[in-house]
Amino acid sequence: MIAELPKLPRKERRQLAAAILDLEEEADLLRDCDRRADERFRTLDMMEEKDAETSSP
Repeated sequence: MIAELPKLPRKERRQLAAAILDLEEEADLLRDCDRRADERFRTLDMMEEKDAETSSP
Protein backbone atom coordinates (compact mmCIF):
# COMPACT_ATOMS: atom_id res chain seq x y z
CA MET A 1 0.00 0.00 0.00
CA ILE A 2 2.79 2.42 0.91
CA ALA A 3 4.58 1.56 -2.33
CA GLU A 4 1.52 2.77 -4.23
CA LEU A 5 1.47 6.24 -2.65
CA PRO A 6 4.09 7.75 -5.00
CA LYS A 7 1.99 6.57 -7.95
CA LEU A 8 -1.02 8.64 -6.84
CA PRO A 9 -1.55 12.06 -8.37
CA ARG A 10 -0.45 14.95 -6.17
CA LYS A 11 -4.05 16.00 -5.51
CA GLU A 12 -4.98 12.53 -4.23
CA ARG A 13 -1.88 12.35 -2.02
CA ARG A 14 -2.82 15.72 -0.48
CA GLN A 15 -6.40 14.56 0.08
CA LEU A 16 -5.11 11.42 1.76
CA ALA A 17 -2.77 13.44 3.98
CA ALA A 18 -5.62 15.78 4.93
CA ALA A 19 -7.84 12.83 5.80
CA ILE A 20 -5.10 11.35 8.02
CA LEU A 21 -4.69 14.68 9.83
CA ASP A 22 -8.44 14.87 10.38
CA LEU A 23 -8.43 11.37 11.88
CA GLU A 24 -5.57 12.34 14.21
CA GLU A 25 -7.51 15.39 15.41
CA GLU A 26 -10.60 13.25 16.02
CA ALA A 27 -8.51 10.72 17.94
CA ASP A 28 -7.13 13.52 20.14
CA LEU A 29 -10.65 14.77 20.80
CA LEU A 30 -11.87 11.28 21.67
CA ARG A 31 -8.93 10.73 24.05
CA ASP A 32 -9.75 14.02 25.77
CA CYS A 33 -13.43 13.06 26.06
CA ASP A 34 -12.48 9.66 27.49
CA ARG A 35 -10.18 11.30 30.03
CA ARG A 36 -12.87 13.74 31.13
CA ALA A 37 -15.48 10.98 31.38
CA ASP A 38 -13.12 8.88 33.50
CA GLU A 39 -12.57 11.84 35.84
CA ARG A 40 -16.32 12.41 36.19
CA PHE A 41 -17.03 8.73 36.81
CA ARG A 42 -14.31 8.59 39.49
CA THR A 43 -15.89 11.62 41.17
CA LEU A 44 -19.32 10.01 40.99
CA ASP A 45 -17.94 6.75 42.41
CA MET A 46 -16.40 8.64 45.34
CA MET A 47 -19.66 10.49 45.98
CA GLU A 48 -21.65 7.25 45.93
CA GLU A 49 -19.13 5.57 48.22
CA LYS A 50 -19.30 8.46 50.68
CA ASP A 51 -23.10 8.44 50.53
CA ALA A 52 -23.16 4.70 51.20
CA GLU A 53 -20.92 5.17 54.24
CA THR A 54 -23.09 7.92 55.73
CA SER A 55 -26.37 6.12 55.12
CA SER A 56 -25.23 2.74 56.53
CA PRO A 57 -26.55 1.91 60.04
